[in-house]
Amino acid sequence: MRQDLGVILKVMGLSTTIALLIKYAMPSFPIPVGDSIALFSILLPSAIVAFILKFQSNR
Repeated sequence: MRQDLGVILKVMGLSTTIALLIKYAMPSFPIPVGDSIALFSILLPSAIVAFILKFQSNR
């Protein structure tokens, strides 16, 4: 039970950190507007998760 709470708190902490970085740090980076950037930003998280799951299934 205690380990489950620790994992949940770690995930919440990481999520909060990423959200704050997106909200406050990302607007200062000049990212060009374009269809390819939007497509890349939408497909990249799914590709990363698929790669991780494929890697773990081979072990």
